Amino acid sequence: MLGRGGVRACWDKEQESGQAITFVLLTTQRCRAERNLIEAASSGASSAIAVVASVAVNVMAFLSILKFINATLTWFGDRGDIEGLSFQLICSYVLYPVALFMGTELGLDCRRLGELVGIKTFTNEFIAYGSLQGLLENRKTFLNYTTFYDVNDPVNIAYDDLDVNLTQWNVVLKKGFLSTRSEVIATYALCGFSNFGSMGIMLGALSVMAPSRRTDLSSIVFRAMISGNVACFFTACIAGLFFEDFA
Repeated sequence: MLGRGGVRACWDKEQESGQAITFVLLTTQRCRAERNLIEAASSGASSAIAVVASVAVNVMAFLSILKFINATLTWFGDRGDIEGLSFQLICSYVLYPVALFMGTELGLDCRRLGELVGIKTFTNEFIAYGSLQGLLENRKTFLNYTTFYDVNDPVNIAYDDLDVNLTQWNVVLKKGFLSTRSEVIATYALCGFSNFGSMGIMLGALSVMAPSRRTDLSSIVFRAMISGNVACFFTACIAGLFFEDFA
């Protein structure tokens, strides 16, 4: 409901006279009267080819553009002696305030969550959850380490930006780990399909069903993606508000 309300609010109501705000997705094909189930199934499968193909090529186009930009940033970063310059690194700083406003613990957790949100927005939520899983495993390793060594002693632990080095075990926890509260907030913040790949899916599918509205769809698809992300952030805020650590 939050996503739907956000998209509705982002729709520019100052449209040309005679245009309706609500979309009516009607195909230009005339209605067919199939005579039996087999004919209807075959006809439906044939009609779906255009939709599936359009969705696939749009997703590939959006993700390819983002991959190209990421590779370009990495290339410039190597020339400027900036290791690992990418969208993920930039998002860890740019989205720092967003992570903070959601209730994430101040410090490195905000950068880690900002990076996860960036991964989710510029690729998809499955890759972002895969990165979150790595942070969860790092936390388990860290807690196991604390049962043997005192982490307050600098001899036993070292920090390198987001990485955590468990010196006694000679193990480096890449990207470190999140606190329990930040893990809960991250789980809800990443739970959504609002990313650039989904923009391609939406534009590809709806453009086939309503080709005459392609221009209108193209003009609002980015705002719809932003609204979907904001809805996820609101949900994460509520989760953080009611979170209590009973450990």
